[in-house]
Amino acid sequence: MKIAIIGMGPRGLSALERLCYHVVELDQISITIYETTDMAGYGHVYNTAQPNANWVNISARALDDLKGRTQLTYRSFDIPEFPAFIDSQYSRSEVGHSTENSDIWHYRSTIGKYLKERFQSIINPLLKNGVATVLSNKVDKVNYVDSTIEVITDEGNVDKFDEVLLTIGHQPTTIDDQLSTWLSKAKSNSDILLFTEAYPIRNLQSVIEEGHHTIGLRGFGLAAIDVIRYLVNCIDAKSDVSSNHNLTPQNVSICAFTLDGLAPVPKPLNEKVDNQFAPSKDHLNQISMAISQAIESDVKTHLFLVEVITTITSQLYNRYRKQQGLSDVEGDMAIAKWISEGATDHVLFADKDKDVVAIIKDQVQMARGEQQSSLDYFIGQVWRHIQPTLYDELSHRGFEDDLMAEIISIDERIKRYSYGPPVQSMEYILDCVDRGILSLQFLDNPSLELTEKGWDISNHGNRMTVTAMINTVIDSPKILDVKSALVQSLLADDIIQPVHRDYGIDTTPYGRIVNAEENADLPIYLLGRLAKGSVIGVDAILECFGNRIDAWAEEFSKRVNAEKK
Repeated sequence: MKIAIIGMGPRGLSALERLCYHVVELDQISITIYETTDMAGYGHVYNTAQPNANWVNISARALDDLKGRTQLTYRSFDIPEFPAFIDSQYSRSEVGHSTENSDIWHYRSTIGKYLKERFQSIINPLLKNGVATVLSNKVDKVNYVDSTIEVITDEGNVDKFDEVLLTIGHQPTTIDDQLSTWLSKAKSNSDILLFTEAYPIRNLQSVIEEGHHTIGLRGFGLAAIDVIRYLVNCIDAKSDVSSNHNLTPQNVSICAFTLDGLAPVPKPLNEKVDNQFAPSKDHLNQISMAISQAIESDVKTHLFLVEVITTITSQLYNRYRKQQGLSDVEGDMAIAKWISEGATDHVLFADKDKDVVAIIKDQVQMARGEQQSSLDYFIGQVWRHIQPTLYDELSHRGFEDDLMAEIISIDERIKRYSYGPPVQSMEYILDCVDRGILSLQFLDNPSLELTEKGWDISNHGNRMTVTAMINTVIDSPKILDVKSALVQSLLADDIIQPVHRDYGIDTTPYGRIVNAEENADLPIYLLGRLAKGSVIGVDAILECFGNRIDAWAEEFSKRVNAEKK
């Protein structure tokens, strides 16, 4: 059987490993890998050449779950074992920040080095023994002709396969109207500079090299923190040498802005602080049972999930506060409204009218265990602990598309807490504010006007003009906005269809693409973020090595064995 794997990032690596694990005799299959970059096994997100300004937002403690690979033995050759991340040399390499009582946070390039070596250790024996081929051709089209899959590259080459697996990860998307308008004006004005994407982050060095003293950041999430750290590092380095632009920390101003005026929320400092938010195994079982019962009852709204998570959070919060000061009914109503609507109209939530810098300072103290957690901070951290259970139990369970969209929308809103940065990152942000380099006074949905001099930004009587603008908003996996030739051709040929207008492709539990009835048996599979909607939880590194990948590989091996018989 001939199989093509298109895309070889972390999820492609995991798929390759699990395929080799489940197929008893690899000489039964031929694997062709299409990867256009030189980053096979780790991809752009974990690029080994990226600067140390880019940190992962998962602690080394949580990376304990990035398990290793056992030795695989076949008739003619072996594939060596590979250690779990925690047991590898990379877990002991330099880190973004660590202290005696703090969780450790690695650079993203460190994870990339681990993944790169892991890929090399499996691909080399596969290449040597003629099982695998790696091609750098860009795939533009996939056809189904006479019970065969045709893979067509941008050079017009046509290769034929029995099955195709897409693990293509982040794809280019159509930019929105605001960026499109800005881009059109920026192209005709050499005095202003626009980046429609934050990564690769080294590209932003031209902001400094060209002497821009005022810099705007569209968005204020994890990518914005990377950008701020990188720009400030560049500015600090440049201020130590002679410069025609005289760019120093004293005369540079970076301002960030968002639609909602909200900042990322730091994760707890260490395991001791984090444990107060952790649900028990019984709590997690309650969530699993509630989801199963909801499926049996054919529920139409997300309220069943809000109810069980509210009950669990309320129990944990009462234990945490000891003297809650709320009736159970009042507390449960406040928690449920926050989960469902983001409502914060209660004294136990962070004061939404408070200055954003003051809110960040409070949250840093909460993350360090030095200040009592506000109710929103508490719920957000509990949500982080239950996310793996939600992702496992909700994916491919047959809920209606609109209901899944509701649940995903809630999860996306709470990610500001559950996918938050290390507390040290937010302390760095506060330090940049104190140094006068970073301004957050325009954060909450300011007025914007692009003139010949730059972007005029105003809010609450404050005004600033920036000559460089960086978009740090990361596109969601909305399949209808993807502009890559491969995805557009699959849509045009009705091979794929969106599970929901705002999300990705409909797939089965083992990755087969679900499409029109006449194409229901196409042997085309997809794993990853473009399946968002039929699955939940697609971007985290641990998801790349999770159960969904194994389910695809196990099902594939069954098909190989059935064909052999």
